[in-house]
Amino acid sequence: MPAQGGAVSQGLNGGCATCNTGGGSTEATPTPGRTGLVSAAPIAGPPKTWSTGLKKILAIRLDFPDLIDIRTSDAGQKMMDGVLRQKYHDSSYGKTDLQSTVTPVVYRLPHDAGYYATSNSIWTLIQNDATPLAAANYDLAAYDRIAFSFPSLKAVPGSTVRAMSHAQYGGKYMWLNGGGFGFYTVAHELGHTYGLRHANRWKVPDGNPVNSKGRSEEYADNFDIMGDTGDPTLRDFNPWFKSLLGWMDGHVQTVTVNGTYRVNRFDNTPAATGILALKIRKNNALDYWISYRGSFAENPAIKDGAYIVWGHDGITETSELIDMVPATNYSDAMLPVGQTLTDSSARLRITPIAKGGIAPNEFLDVTLEFY
Repeated sequence: MPAQGGAVSQGLNGGCATCNTGGGSTEATPTPGRTGLVSAAPIAGPPKTWSTGLKKILAIRLDFPDLIDIRTSDAGQKMMDGVLRQKYHDSSYGKTDLQSTVTPVVYRLPHDAGYYATSNSIWTLIQNDATPLAAANYDLAAYDRIAFSFPSLKAVPGSTVRAMSHAQYGGKYMWLNGGGFGFYTVAHELGHTYGLRHANRWKVPDGNPVNSKGRSEEYADNFDIMGDTGDPTLRDFNPWFKSLLGWMDGHVQTVTVNGTYRVNRFDNTPAATGILALKIRKNNALDYWISYRGSFAENPAIKDGAYIVWGHDGITETSELIDMVPATNYSDAMLPVGQTLTDSSARLRITPIAKGGIAPNEFLDVTLEFY
């Protein structure tokens, strides 16, 4: 039995030697990797009305007297009406939709860039100065989300800004430092306003993926929009995040007894139907969420295994990708068919035994053993 809580064993097929609501903010500085399994400051998830239904977004374009933005609104409007709206519609299985307005006018803030960039209250200052400017043309109370977009302040002498963007957890506002409307940046920050934290990876000191002495590595689930790097158009929110937002109702099976269970591919809308995730209790704070991704078709390591994260019970926190090959990069994090993840502290064995179906209607059969 593994000493630190679990291990991945090689099966017959081989292939693996070891396997606030309301306004708290994020993104100003990446937080250090947390150790342990329970957050020091858990908060309840957002009400489902906050994360479902039509959301009206107003993106207010801004610049400064000494830092002018000469770009037009066309590209931003196209992105928000196109890939961003499609991603949120698809990821939520139609539970949410976006209606975006990017202001054609660039509103000039009353102070030079340095006034904002060197302040420890930069986001509040920009919001306070921008709000009355935009309110002359828009009823801000009619919008569910408001984004402030402005030229980058990172290079301003004495700048305190270290992030490309900033948002409120479960709040109304986000700030796009850089003035652009890149899909990943907006999709990620919008996820924070919906109530999500970061998609992290459980980084362990050895080859045991579930070693309790690991730590939470910020942004390191690169399959998730709330992580970092990777092709953003292929990434999707993990099933635990979707469950928090009310997007997975009727698609999650909680497992408490031994058996083999089928889970359908979850990152495939509109064809995603049936059971899209298996939920298994790990301890009094965490659950295993087992699912099957199919979007990364060029990577057989992803297509041929189970995507497993830890989710916290009933609270909004970071998710933790369980990486079956901790010594390598994230691209082979899945648990392959024929291999077993053993978590001795949870007295649980997880073994994908077969995959099937024809794209995009694929599935994975997983054997779960409680011992």
